[in-house]
Amino acid sequence: MRIIYIRNNNLTDRHKATAMCWSARTREVLVMTLRTMALLVGWSLLALSGYCCAQESEDFPDSGLTGEQWQQRVQDARRRSEEFVANARTHKDDPPPSDKEDAQAADQRAMHDPSLQRGDIIATSRGFFVFVGRDSEERQPSDFLPTPKPLYPH
Repeated sequence: MRIIYIRNNNLTDRHKATAMCWSARTREVLVMTLRTMALLVGWSLLALSGYCCAQESEDFPDSGLTGEQWQQRVQDARRRSEEFVANARTHKDDPPPSDKEDAQAADQRAMHDPSLQRGDIIATSRGFFVFVGRDSEERQPSDFLPTPKPLYPH
């Protein structure tokens, strides 16, 4: 390995000096490595594109259709779409449950929650209640007591 002293701090001179330090053998190895990498990348891309293009026509069942058959399929799909839209416009959905029904359903879910433990507080449409029942028993209204009123209002 040769050592070259650089008198000028210019960056381009440093690169020139470094390039001059490399032996001919080192440059040949570098060039061969770059060529090999370029060939590997090229072969990989070529193989990948060949794989993508080599799919059988049986993978695409519509590839054997004639123009008339394709048009017929498009017309059938349009007709089905129009029928669906017409049915959706004429079909009346069930009315949403009222607020009172929603509140009652939420109260029932809270009171029958299997994870309730003695001392838990639940919020219902009628206020806050403390669970005083047992974990293993079927829930009864007597298992819940109203929470005491706060001493200091907010």
